[in-house]
Amino acid sequence: MQSEEMTDPEHGRTAPGEPVEEPAERSADQGHDNLEAAATVLLGLAALLIAWSVYQSGLWDGRQAAAQTMSVNTTTESVDELQIADTTKALDQTLFIEMFTSGSCDDEGGDDFVCDQIFANMSPEGEAAVNAWFDNDDLVPVESEAYLDALYAEGNELAEEGVRFFEEAGQANQNGDDYDLASTVLTLVVQPAAYLTLERRRPGGERMAGAA
Repeated sequence: MQSEEMTDPEHGRTAPGEPVEEPAERSADQGHDNLEAAATVLLGLAALLIAWSVYQSGLWDGRQAAAQTMSVNTTTESVDELQIADTTKALDQTLFIEMFTSGSCDDEGGDDFVCDQIFANMSPEGEAAVNAWFDNDDLVPVESEAYLDALYAEGNELAEEGVRFFEEAGQANQNGDDYDLASTVLTLVVQPAAYLTLERRRPGGERMAGAA
């Protein structure tokens, strides 16, 4: 409520007919002004966070695509390397059987030329395994752990790397989804709330709100 008295500027008295703002009204206006300022700040902050979320989402989408490409390429390379290792193992096994059955590399009655040709066609891993077999007849060269580890090392490493890239792609996808969700929440919840607060403070807004 407002009184109809007026204040005399010279004597500090209230003159009749001049409206005087009551303390309760001043407090309400101050509260509304603070709310409007807070809504404005919140609206600006929400816009900034939405832009940042959109940027981060695009950034993580790019990282996901790059990691997926690397995963596919690396996995393909690992398959090729493992197939080569299988072929090499089969050849080493065939050459070892030929050497063993023919006796070409025996100390007595061997054929040095044939023996050299056999070793020349073996893989480095196969040659090392056969040399180890000469020292231990109980060892099967092409089935030993050392031989298999050495022969399949590169293919297995590439396979593990492909899995790592795949996991990175999954994590990048999750991060991108999180930023998308944050942007959606800010757009659908925070921004409308701030806009509604500001709308209620526009001319006629309080009357409309009061009428509602």
